[in-house]
Amino acid sequence: MEKQSVRGLECPVLVHQMDDKNVKLFIDYELTIDLSEHSVK
Repeated sequence: MEKQSVRGLECPVLVHQMDDKNVKLFIDYELTIDLSEHSVK
């Protein structure tokens, strides 16, 4: 049985201005994928 979940995307996004045309985005989230015997986090 395969199970996936993504949590934390409802949190605010942090924006840092790099220069006149570019910004850096920081999105805090957690991704969990459970593939029965193996779990990746």
